[in-house]
Amino acid sequence: MGIISFLSARPSHRGRRVLGQRGAIGVAFAIGSTALLGMGALATEAGIWLAVRRNAQDAADAAAYAGIVRLNLTDANAATTAATQVATRNGFTDSGSLSAAGDNRVRVQTGFWQNNTFTSPAPSGSSANAVRVDIWQVQRIGLAQLISRTAPIAWGGAVAVLEIGGPACTLSIPPPTTTSQVMGRTNIAGSTTVNAPNCIIASNMEGSKSINVQGAAVNSLTAAALRASGQCYNCEDVPSGNLPGGYVSGAATTDNPYKYLDAWAMPTFGSGAGNSPCVDPLYLNATGGVVQNQNQAATIYLAAYNPGRSDVVNYTQNGNARTYGVSQSTYAATCTNISLSGQTLVLKPGTYFFNNASLAMSNGTITCDGCSAGGAGVTLVFTGSNSNNVGNIQITGGNFTLIAPGTDALASPSIFRGTAIYRDDLAAVSNSANDTMIITGNSTSTLFGAIYSPTAEVRMVGTSGMNQTVAGNCIAVVAAEITFSGNSGAQIDACESNGTTVARVRYVRFVL
Repeated sequence: MGIISFLSARPSHRGRRVLGQRGAIGVAFAIGSTALLGMGALATEAGIWLAVRRNAQDAADAAAYAGIVRLNLTDANAATTAATQVATRNGFTDSGSLSAAGDNRVRVQTGFWQNNTFTSPAPSGSSANAVRVDIWQVQRIGLAQLISRTAPIAWGGAVAVLEIGGPACTLSIPPPTTTSQVMGRTNIAGSTTVNAPNCIIASNMEGSKSINVQGAAVNSLTAAALRASGQCYNCEDVPSGNLPGGYVSGAATTDNPYKYLDAWAMPTFGSGAGNSPCVDPLYLNATGGVVQNQNQAATIYLAAYNPGRSDVVNYTQNGNARTYGVSQSTYAATCTNISLSGQTLVLKPGTYFFNNASLAMSNGTITCDGCSAGGAGVTLVFTGSNSNNVGNIQITGGNFTLIAPGTDALASPSIFRGTAIYRDDLAAVSNSANDTMIITGNSTSTLFGAIYSPTAEVRMVGTSGMNQTVAGNCIAVVAAEITFSGNSGAQIDACESNGTTVARVRYVRFVL
């Protein structure tokens, strides 16, 4: 019977070492794989978190922009609502707390930005100029819990600020009510050549064709920039060299620098109790004798409100010497239409009210005796007894000089400092050609000051080549519709230094 020998189950020393190493590796792998899985999960989930962070930042940027645009148009409440709605549309609806995965917190604040500091609410004496939006979202964690059980919170934040930019020589503003022809546009069309190299052409109208550039005008328009609160139509076709500052559609609205005139209590004129008087014009023939109507006249004088002066005109009537008081110490108005077709209208410093009356010139001369840029000047104010009777000015030919008063002390009253022509906002918005203000310039005419027509169109014709004053140029226009035709333009380089306030565009800047 043979003997079967069994090998011992006890391993050798070398075998024991190999098995021991394998066991250690297994333990190390078990521990290391947990860390590796956690790190892999963390990397994957961190990518998701970063994507959410970018989404939150994009949503905050969009919300802050929407808020600041609405703040510029209305008020803080509307800005907050607009910003919140934009955040919601981008997937971040405020849940009120950050207690569970997926919770969102959206905070919108309006306030004041100054010296790199945001203060909310705006301090006393300062209006809000900034909107801050902060968005938080609690993130979900999966295998990343192997590294940390604390859920991360994605954050995005932005502060959008309204800042004051360059000067605007023209600003079209939507009137209180609109018509098919008067809705707040700036029109540059046809064979028009517009020259405004040192200032911005701006429009506050929202919607299509806010600034309307058409036809050959795209190649003959020169301006520092174009800024439209709505669409800047065909502006991309204007050669870039003609628009150093480019063009913007959907721009922030520009403050109306003459809006305070709308709130001014306009005097009433006529024979009724408590009304200021109507004063008849003075019509003189070539020899200085008085005549009965303007068709017979060579020279015409009107009464002006200016209690600080005592300008008079000496004339003869039936052989007798007489005096016409140009300067009136109380409000007075011209209440009959003045139409120049060869006559000379002599204006002396003061404010000329036209009540239920208009001024037209197809040929002739308007002088501004004693006027100088930054000094004494005239303001033409067109008003009426009701919205359908407000007068207007239409200069379609002839030569004229209109220079606005340059200081508060020289304006009568001081509210008209820097304003050459103002048409009362009482006037109804109308498509009637009679309600279109027309200023036709030439090389022998001078206009220095602001034109403000909040309810009617202003048509600028041939104003580019007008004669400038010693002080420089100043033609600033704010109107319910602005149309350039012919060789037109506007310059404001000498406005602010000589008493005429100009509009300044606003732009949005992100500071956070």
